[in-house]
This record gives sequence, C-alpha cells and structure tokens, in this order.
Amino acid sequence: HDTTYGQRPVEEISTYNQVGLDIVKQHLLGTGLFSPEWSRPGQTLAQAGVQIEEATEAAWLFQDIIHPFVSRSFSLRHAELQDALTKIDGCVREFVMHVLKNYALETRREVERQQQRTELVLEMTRQVSRTLELEDVLRRVAVGIATSVGAHHCIIYLLNEEGNSGTLWATTTGFPAPVIERIESSPRAPILLSETHFAMAVLEKKQPVVCHDAQVDAGVAGTAGRAWGTRAMLGVPCIFRDRVLAVAIVVTFDEPREFDDEQVALAQGIANAVAPAIENARLYGQVEQMAALEERTQLAREIHDELAQTLGAIKFRASLTTDFLDSGRWTEVRQGMMAVRDMADAAYTQVREEIFNLRSITSLGAGGFQALQAYLDNYQSQYGLDVRLEADEEAVAALGGNTGVQVIRIIQEALNNVRKHGQTSQARLRIQRQGSEVLVEIEDRGQGFQPAGVPGEENQHFGLQFMHERAAKVGGTLVVESRPGQGTKVALQVPYTHKGGIL
Repeated sequence: HDTTYGQRPVEEISTYNQVGLDIVKQHLLGTGLFSPEWSRPGQTLAQAGVQIEEATEAAWLFQDIIHPFVSRSFSLRHAELQDALTKIDGCVREFVMHVLKNYALETRREVERQQQRTELVLEMTRQVSRTLELEDVLRRVAVGIATSVGAHHCIIYLLNEEGNSGTLWATTTGFPAPVIERIESSPRAPILLSETHFAMAVLEKKQPVVCHDAQVDAGVAGTAGRAWGTRAMLGVPCIFRDRVLAVAIVVTFDEPREFDDEQVALAQGIANAVAPAIENARLYGQVEQMAALEERTQLAREIHDELAQTLGAIKFRASLTTDFLDSGRWTEVRQGMMAVRDMADAAYTQVREEIFNLRSITSLGAGGFQALQAYLDNYQSQYGLDVRLEADEEAVAALGGNTGVQVIRIIQEALNNVRKHGQTSQARLRIQRQGSEVLVEIEDRGQGFQPAGVPGEENQHFGLQFMHERAAKVGGTLVVESRPGQGTKVALQVPYTHKGGIL
C-alpha cells in the first residue's frame, strides 16, 4: 500500500526505530507495559509530528526485518524460536495498538477542546450581541478575552476612523493602583498609538503579539509597560473587513507567563467573532448622536420661531399701548401693560421648558429606568406636575436611538399639554412591552377636550399633529382619547427592538 515511510528526516526515523527496539527489549525482558518518551512533557503525538501511518508502517517493517535476523542469530530449537517470534509479533501489535489508542484519545480530546473553544466564542458572540451600547460591548469583550486565557486583566483601545489614535474604552477590574490612576486621569482621552508601543505593534502586524515578560523585553512592551509593573502581555486585534477596530491587551502583574499557541488562537478567535458587534455598536452610537443632534437643532429652531412670534406680539401690543398712553386712555394702557407682562411670562416659561427638554434629551441618553424617573422628578420640581411612572425596565431599555428621541419628545409634548390645558396636578406615564411592540401611555384626569372638535390651529396648539408626525417617523401609531371633564390619554405604540438605547 502507499506510504510516506522513509520520506521523513533520517533523525526522526532513527528515533522511531530506537523506540521500537526499546519496546521489543522491554517486552522480551518481561518488564511489562512500555511508555515511550518521544516528545516533550505535555506534547501530544500529533504535536510532536508523529504521523500515524509512519509509526505503524515502521512497526510492520521492523517485524519483517527482525524475523530473519532472529532466526539466523540464535541457535534455538524450533519451539523456542517460534515462541520468540510470537513474542516479537505480540510486541509489534501492542505497539501499533498503543499508537492507535493514543491517536484516538488525542483526537477525541482535540475535538472536545475545539468544541469548548467554539462554544466559548459563540457565547461571547451572544453576549456582545445583546446590547448596542458600545461601552457595554467592549467591557464584555475585555472580560471574555481575559477569561479565555486564564488572566484577570484586559484593556481595550478603540481606534478612531483614521487609525492613528485610540481611546481607552474598557477594562476589567482589579488593576494595580498606578494603572488605575493612569486610566482615571484621562477617561476617553485620545491616545496616540505612537505612544502605546505594544498596541501599535499589534495594529501594524494585524495579528497577535506576545511578550512573556515586559520587565525584561522592553523592546516589545515599551517603557509604559515596564513603568506599570507589567509582566506578561498578549495583544490581539479586533478586525472587521480588514480594518482594525480595536486592540485588546491582556496583561499580568504577578509573574512572567507564557501564552501557548492554543490560548493565543482562542483570544484571536474571540476578537474576530466580536468585531462585527463592535462595529455595529460604534455605528449605532453615531446614529444616536446624529439623532440627538438633529433633535437639538429642531428644538432650537422651534424656540427661535416661537420666541420671534411672541416678541412680535409684544412689540405690536406695546405699540398700541403707546398710542393709548398718548391719548390718555389709562384703562387701555393698564390692560396693554398687563397683556405684555403675561406674554413675556408665557415666553419665559416656554423658553425655559424647551431648554429643559433640550437638556433632557442628553441626560436621558444615559439610559434606563432611573434616568426616566429622575427626569419626571425634576419635571415635578420645575412645574409642579406629579407624574407617576409605571414602567417595564426591559421596555424602557428597548427605546433606543431615533426611536427613543421621538418617544421622549412625544412624552414631553403630552406632559406639556397636561400642564397647560389639563387643569390637574397629577398624571400617569406607563411604558410596557406588548408582544412585538412597546406601549407608551400618558394619562391624566383633568378637564379633557373633544379631539374631533379641535380645529387646525388649535391642533397645532395642542401639539397633536406634532406627536402624530413623530410617531410616524419611527413606524409607530398614536391615538389620543379624551372627553370633556374625563381627562386625556395619549397612547403611543412603537416597534420593540432590544437595543439598549436613549431612555
């Protein structure tokens, strides 16, 4: 049959032959089972380069060669000769079975290790895919990569679009004091990669870089690594579409250590698997920023337009009051001055509320139930409207990006209507998930009105058209239910998507 026997280096063939001779010797001397040592401790047959066909072919060839040699070299009776040859044959079979058994065991173990690595990478992918908050994604990546190689510390540099600087975005916990001080002294501050020798090496090579002891090999680790007391370092790039998005650096501080090939491959496998999630979170963050900026611009425009209208009305009324003053019509002068004062007060309140809403879009961007509750508490202290919050935290967290911005503005407009027109000091805000949608309800028990009877100008006054347009922007629907004397309920439904967002 076909074989590669003899194509290996002479030194390897000689080693295998010597192993075979040792086995025969041990067996003939009755020393029992053999345990050939042809590799360094902990190394498998496959890692040592031993091919199964080489080992078994060598054994069978050895058998063919040894038979005539034994027959010629020993003056034995036929029965003794047959017994010796039988022992040799048994020894060769035992050797072959030993090799086959070890290869089967190693293969099974390797399959199990591959399965464990695959499961770990898949679990990491699932973990980072549960959120689109960039900081949360990077924190999970840092913990996952550190854990995969049996370390405790990992930092993530997020690169800018040009790839010439990075921002320290995520770390695991428990760093030594000098490192914590360095991290806390410049959170989110851009760091030129030319100043981070090790990260720059990873970026340039686009492959893992290992330093077993930074205190000895400063050429790889850089001066910062030595100054922080760093020992072992492992850097892996997070690459998406041939672009390095981030660099993860695993570090140890207690003693030097070696990261074996399997650990390095696993860390890089995780980095490759989570790179798309990092890119998605980064793009999502940009969309959120753009949506918030667009909304701030729109609010500023509305403030400008409303203020211009109010100032125009004040100017007109002041002009009339001046005419009344010239003609000595004091009653009309008094009424005119009171009207100007009321319009100025209304304008002041409106501008203050819009500025409050403008700032709230940014503050609510921190996210979550607590941020929303804090907003409502602040609203009560500002305007005296007590809003009871009934919310499913999962549903609140799902209102992200532009959807979250539009929902905030609808809530703000609805509360504004309650404060201005509801003639009540209490309202209720409910946010719940209902299947594939999130239901947002703002309800009060105030004086109410008849929605069907609201003319176009008053429709704008109540902000109804404004709210309908915002709901439509995010694929939602809005229904206003109200009757005179029975209060008002604004019901908004938007698609549910778990992203972790602006509320």
